[in-house]
Amino acid sequence: KKGQFGFHEIFPVVLTRLRSVLIFTQAHFCTIFELLNLMPVNVKFFASLRQTLDLDSVTLDYQPGDDVQAIWNRATAAADKPANTLCAINLEYVKPDTTINDGDEVAFFPPVTGG
Repeated sequence: KKGQFGFHEIFPVVLTRLRSVLIFTQAHFCTIFELLNLMPVNVKFFASLRQTLDLDSVTLDYQPGDDVQAIWNRATAAADKPANTLCAINLEYVKPDTTINDGDEVAFFPPVTGG
């Protein structure tokens, strides 16, 4: 019938187009991410946390939707976070469920005490 194609007629066309898409994707993969300008997330640990974890700072790839707790888990290989740990994004105190943005600096430190 007119307008109907069999598998043997369609398959080579589909395969050729799929190859073109794959070649384009491989050639432009890095360029696409460069165009997005996604900046890494810098993570810093202070005082006793630095000593306990044996970590000074870590740079992580930005993953959309990550919150501060997810950053802790990724940076510390899911080590237990002390309940009283303070968190900051770009020098402002935040809660662990606060979502981060690309290029943010996330800091963890024990509570400040004084007399």
